[in-house]
Amino acid sequence: MTVDREFSAKTVENRTKTLQKFCAVVGEAMPDAVAIRKYREWLLSQPLKTVSRASYLITVRNFVKFLNGRKWCEFSYLQIDIPRVPLPDKPWLTEQEVRKMVDAIPADTIIGLRDKAVLAVVFSSGIRASECVSLTEDSFNAQGAGSVLGKGKKRRPIFASQWALRHLQTYLATKRQLGHKNAADARIRGSRPMFDGYRRITIGNGQWSWVPCSFSAHAFTKVVRRNALKYLGRRLSAHSLRHSFATDKLNKGMDIRYLQGLMGHSDITSTQHYTHYADGKLRELHEAYSEDTRTTRYEQRENHHTMLRIEITEFPGNGGGYMEKIQAFLAALGIDKMK
Repeated sequence: MTVDREFSAKTVENRTKTLQKFCAVVGEAMPDAVAIRKYREWLLSQPLKTVSRASYLITVRNFVKFLNGRKWCEFSYLQIDIPRVPLPDKPWLTEQEVRKMVDAIPADTIIGLRDKAVLAVVFSSGIRASECVSLTEDSFNAQGAGSVLGKGKKRRPIFASQWALRHLQTYLATKRQLGHKNAADARIRGSRPMFDGYRRITIGNGQWSWVPCSFSAHAFTKVVRRNALKYLGRRLSAHSLRHSFATDKLNKGMDIRYLQGLMGHSDITSTQHYTHYADGKLRELHEAYSEDTRTTRYEQRENHHTMLRIEITEFPGNGGGYMEKIQAFLAALGIDKMK
């Protein structure tokens, strides 16, 4: 998987564990209908959500597809049905909700400034959690343009809004004033990380201080969940901010092809998932281009060409007038008579 598809180490680890569990449940024989049914029954007996069961079955189906491609298994991967995952109820935030959450976070501690900056940057750029923790202090220029190495080791451009840059600059300036240097991360990445994690240590006499450490994807998840629950009363995942970015851009009229590039999707069907949550904007676009409202191509050319609207309401056998219509049409074209 690492060589052929350039999956990350974590993806390879998770899918390997899924296939190991699949073999433990059904045995090591080639997959068939009986084995898949047995695995489905095992999944149903586990305390898993529908989306988790679907994820496990997708991994197994891809494995069977791999076997089919090498003629090692006669059972077709197309016979493995994936359960339909119901769409969650509004799993994203509006721009107003994000700003409300960020503004509500106290700015009197380095952690509060960090949380403000990371939430604003991720919402305005649409990056993944794994991409967020890989950012360095020089990832964005003064105009908010930058790049990030995403899935499949593909680099793509990203952009941070001026609102996000202000929070980021405030956090970085405070971090430098406090002299916080994450030396371990600097050695590994070759540059100072943009965001730091923090752990509390006791310095004596009942006093304590924050010491910087690595900022992981798990730590970012805790930042999103803690602040969304505290200031919005919402239970959200780390992916919710990325989802919010995509839905916000679609609702503002961004072309889905441009959004695909900003999201780093190799397949546009991944981007189309977010169109389910932009129904209001899509309905407006549909009405704008529907048959009863759109301007036809011929009407757009009215200033350049003479419109010829010939309504032939009478046909041969239904009375006179048919030839007169033809003659009128020819006269309009500058032809005196039919040849």
